[in-house]
Amino acid sequence: MLESTGRVKKTGRSEFDRLIKEAEKCQDTLELAEQSLKYNPLLTHQRVRLNQLTAYIIQLQRITIQIRGIRRSLIDVQTDTYYQQEQIILQQLKEALSATADCIAAYGQLAVHHSEQNLKNLQVAIEAAQIEQAQCLNYLAQVTSLVTIRDLGSILTDLGRIVAETGNAHPVVAKAAVA
Repeated sequence: MLESTGRVKKTGRSEFDRLIKEAEKCQDTLELAEQSLKYNPLLTHQRVRLNQLTAYIIQLQRITIQIRGIRRSLIDVQTDTYYQQEQIILQQLKEALSATADCIAAYGQLAVHHSEQNLKNLQVAIEAAQIEQAQCLNYLAQVTSLVTIRDLGSILTDLGRIVAETGNAHPVVAKAAVA
């Protein structure tokens, strides 16, 4: 989405629409599972796992809201001529976006299979994302365009919120995400 060639600008709309559809499917599946457990006394031991998955889905829905904000800001940034001239900022923003995406992936792995290794992977991903976001913030200090500062600041705020949400998966990770 940060790269556009020619007159066609990529907006990420199709990817975002797929993300929204997947989130809706997850919500529907959770509701069906809750109904199934409600009327089946033999599966009451599965309620704990369903409650855990519900908590993960709620956090993923919050992350989706942040992604929506990032998408809007990226569309604004694409029209900013100052930003398009600053390749180093563009590259650093890509790194921050990629590292934050890695946090979401690690979070998903932890949600599916809670293990010490997946917990460690999430911690490492959070630390890497925080470093990349801080680097991006350092480059932002060099920007003189107020419009660019506003748009990039908005993106970095949303990326920080995503990292915080992924850090809420476990108390140990939450401490690292706040630091």
